Amino acid sequence: EAETFGYDCLFVAEPTFVDDVPDLNALDHLRIIAAATDSIAIGIANSVIALEEPLAVAQQIKELEELLPNRHIAGVAVGEDEEMFFQHSVPFEQCRDRFEEILDVLPKIWHGEPFQHRGKNFEVTADNTKDSRNTASNDPVIWVTARDIPTLSSAAKRGYPILPYILSEHRVVVEQYQAFAEILERSGHDSEKIARPLVRDIFVANSSVEAEARALDPFIKLYQGYAQNCELLDFKNQPKLPGTCSVKNILSHHLIIGDAHSVAEQLAELTTSIDCTHIIARMH
Repeated sequence: EAETFGYDCLFVAEPTFVDDVPDLNALDHLRIIAAATDSIAIGIANSVIALEEPLAVAQQIKELEELLPNRHIAGVAVGEDEEMFFQHSVPFEQCRDRFEEILDVLPKIWHGEPFQHRGKNFEVTADNTKDSRNTASNDPVIWVTARDIPTLSSAAKRGYPILPYILSEHRVVVEQYQAFAEILERSGHDSEKIARPLVRDIFVANSSVEAEARALDPFIKLYQGYAQNCELLDFKNQPKLPGTCSVKNILSHHLIIGDAHSVAEQLAELTTSIDCTHIIARMH
């Protein structure tokens, strides 16, 4: 239906759990969606590549490129969940170094040219990259989930778009895109050619009263839960104290709820501020 209604991209999250039991993995979801669509761009929103070896990451992205030619977006993330790293026997303190190193190595693997990489966390040589080489004319499209300046900077220096953290305040997203544009320019990338998506929770109804009646209470409970888990961020991009997460605060700084006209006005203010190219609304 998303494709029928004119949406141009769709992301699935990773991992997926039902009652704390792993459900279909993101790759399975993408295969199902790929079979049911023809043109919409599809990707994983936050694939935590630091949990994997570079060759495994390159191979998975290559498989998705073949499954979704010219319409795959590889959404990658550093990873914030210490328990997830523990379950994969990867030290959490290595997450950023591993993430950076994998991003450095991926283009070399895909290009298939002779090389040898001996880094802090990984060793990769040209003779074991054959199955992971990219046969398309262009490198795969990578978008980086960014909740902080170091991750944003990592993406900008490589010319990769960012997926702003959905639990940051609106004004933080604007400030981050300003910093992103500056780093892009210093790194020699043309910002006009880089996608600038906005990721928000959005709910539209026939009237603002109906929208709040139907969606406000579930959203407030959801966001207060995020605050309890230290996932909801304030204007300094630090975890919000649960006691500060009033209905007014959450509605003003995080959610976009109302009738069509009200939502359009709220989005226009944000999208104009960041020169947005894509609006990504999360489905619950």
